[in-house]
Amino acid sequence: MREFWWRNGDVRLHAVVSGRGRALILLHGWPGFWRDWERVVGPLSSSAMLVLPDLRGFGFSDKPERVEEYSLDKYAGDLEALMEALGLRRAVIGGFDVGSIVSAYFARTRPELVEGLVLLNPSYPGLGAKRLQLEQARESWYQYFHLLEVAERLVGYNRETVRIYLSHFFGHWSYVKDAFTEDDVEAYVDVFYGHGALRGGFNWYRSRIATRYGDWLGGPVPHRTLIVWSDRDPIFPLEWSEGAKTYFPNSELKVLKDCGHFIPREKPRELAQIILDFLSRL
Repeated sequence: MREFWWRNGDVRLHAVVSGRGRALILLHGWPGFWRDWERVVGPLSSSAMLVLPDLRGFGFSDKPERVEEYSLDKYAGDLEALMEALGLRRAVIGGFDVGSIVSAYFARTRPELVEGLVLLNPSYPGLGAKRLQLEQARESWYQYFHLLEVAERLVGYNRETVRIYLSHFFGHWSYVKDAFTEDDVEAYVDVFYGHGALRGGFNWYRSRIATRYGDWLGGPVPHRTLIVWSDRDPIFPLEWSEGAKTYFPNSELKVLKDCGHFIPREKPRELAQIILDFLSRL
């Protein structure tokens, strides 16, 4: 693996690159950074040029102060600048959680740059309203908590409060309970406390609230799309996969059993094989 840095205007961004072949760019979620994908690096980079960026506001990438700097257009611009910096004309784009939103929006707004999509438990227009239903609101409270300035002060009070907060999600959202080792947790705390990703991640939610309840995608995405959905994700329940065809009409669905939210960490071997099979048919 090698580190790669690029710029989009004044924002300096970080990625990890591994392997050679067809370009596969995979985007992390919240609370995450490129290491969300580290357990699939080996099998995937044996057959593809694997690019794992830290989105703006996350990981080792810059964290702009203004909430306006976290729009979907800004994230799409970052990806376009990344491909240009790497000399890529087209790439397979994928992600989960935050990454699924950015990937789908990028494909919709820059279709000529996208060869195919790989989306894990993807968000799509209409899911925002489902989060307001009582049963799901119990799981989605953090998205509204992050809108408050006091959230950053409380969670970021010290390193231990960051560890407590992140560990709650790592544990509650995972079905496979060794998805995060103690060393993994410390690495994530390093990034969110020591490298300022706490504010960056909260700013994603502060920007996202403006578009969450509308058709932020702007219509269906025609690209061939692999959708992988896990059956034990408390914040993206499996039944939500039934509406994905509306926005991804050229998609195929694969279900991973006994797996929670963090698919790349919980079922890395199974996920890598599914992705490699999809790439071989593109």
